[in-house]
Amino acid sequence: MHRRLAFGYALTVVSLLTFIALGREAVPQLSSKTSFLAAQAVCLALFPAAYLVWSGTRRSTGKLRRFLGYATFAIDVLIGIGACLAIVLIVATNARFDS
Repeated sequence: MHRRLAFGYALTVVSLLTFIALGREAVPQLSSKTSFLAAQAVCLALFPAAYLVWSGTRRSTGKLRRFLGYATFAIDVLIGIGACLAIVLIVATNARFDS
């Protein structure tokens, strides 16, 4: 496995686990809006992860490794775009979260 692919997978796993922890309000000191925006900001780390996975997949051999790498790249990009849209919509509309 190429080194970039391994780092990309690790960054993806860490980002998704942090996103899930913030989504379940693992930090009780944060308000719901702050927790939501922090979770979306963590998802922005999936863009560098997607690049690392993509560049590592291009250098890897094996059909399964390439398929899983490109699938992970696509999922990272889609989740990252969703996080960008969520942040823009929340900030632009000045949405209120009821606690």
